[in-house]
Amino acid sequence: MAGLGTLTGRQREIFELLVEGCSNKEIARRLGVLEGTVKVHVRAMMQKLGARNRTQVAVLAARCARRPGHAA
Repeated sequence: MAGLGTLTGRQREIFELLVEGCSNKEIARRLGVLEGTVKVHVRAMMQKLGARNRTQVAVLAARCARRPGHAA
């Protein structure tokens, strides 16, 4: 996986909510930011992780979580 360690703190928060199945709108509400801000972070995060869509992010997170010593 192309580095969860490369994510910023905010991207990591969004990543965790995205993996839980939250929509951009729900993530924005929970974090107190605009939905557009979430979209920018999601795009940047997907690029860093080499994911083409939200589903790939969830799959990558699940793979990472199954590896010893790695947390998603």
